[in-house]
Amino acid sequence: MRAISLRAKKHNPIALQVYPAYNRRCALCGWQATEETISFRGKIQYAHGNEIHHITPIREGGTDDWQNVILLCPNHHKQADMGLITQEELRANTRPYEMTEEQIMDARAAVADTITSLIL
Repeated sequence: MRAISLRAKKHNPIALQVYPAYNRRCALCGWQATEETISFRGKIQYAHGNEIHHITPIREGGTDDWQNVILLCPNHHKQADMGLITQEELRANTRPYEMTEEQIMDARAAVADTITSLIL
């Protein structure tokens, strides 16, 4: 349980970088549900509909760097999990997501503004 908690803390900064790198769209098909954020069960979250996928799972020694992380729609994510999309195909579609500290701060501010507008 502790490992899941630690991964959740690491995931948010990664999400701040990965979502913009892929323009919030699936790397394979370009699908995106919406540009909006939503409130679900009291939590504010992206409604883009896409998910971060580790090409080589963390439990198998995968990392959180751009060569191992890709943004996928739910359909492609499930296909990747089932091995129907090869790791090589996924890696061929990855994009670098390194951001400057200023870009990270801008992304955080944009998220905070969106959350504030939803609350008020």
